[in-house]
Amino acid sequence: MQRAEKYFALLDVPMAGILVFDTFAKLIAAGGGDENSAKDQGRVFANIHRIKDELGGPHVALIGHTGKDESKGARGSNAIYGDVDMMVEIAGNEVKTATVTKANDAPEGQLFSFKSEVFEFGHDEDGDPITVNVVTEAEGGQSAQPAEPRLSTNQRVMLRLLHEAGASGLSTEEWGEKAREVGITSKQRAYELRMALKDSKRSFPTTLL
Repeated sequence: MQRAEKYFALLDVPMAGILVFDTFAKLIAAGGGDENSAKDQGRVFANIHRIKDELGGPHVALIGHTGKDESKGARGSNAIYGDVDMMVEIAGNEVKTATVTKANDAPEGQLFSFKSEVFEFGHDEDGDPITVNVVTEAEGGQSAQPAEPRLSTNQRVMLRLLHEAGASGLSTEEWGEKAREVGITSKQRAYELRMALKDSKRSFPTTLL
């Protein structure tokens, strides 16, 4: 924090406009935390808000990864869904598509598609290639859509809560309580999400729906 303040004091600009942390897991680990711990994630977000207040409210972008099962969303604790204002997922192979999967004050859905191509411009003093990654807009390109209906971020959180409960499952009340713990606070909202999951033909124990 102090080094950032000294650096920007030398420039004729009002502090930073954007702060990027890559990756979120490393940011947590830097303080001795565990990305799977909601408590450790909470400490990190508290410090991020402190930094934002000290530096004049810059935008903070956290770069992370999905787990092995991409349908379950971001890796680590579900608490992240209750703390972030917007989450954008980038997926695809040759053509990648950026999709808003969670937003507090903006619509969810696809933003744009793009291609990424690496060009080589000679070699450095060590003989390693000097490369530049050029990103261009993809004309009408979209990432392949899954065969089953795409779930919103909140629906994926609800689904993940069930997966984490294991074979014993959850009662409706327990499911709702866990949803509130990760930021889905409205009882009506949790009910609507359960119904949406049922309509998407996902299989759950009938006692939950």
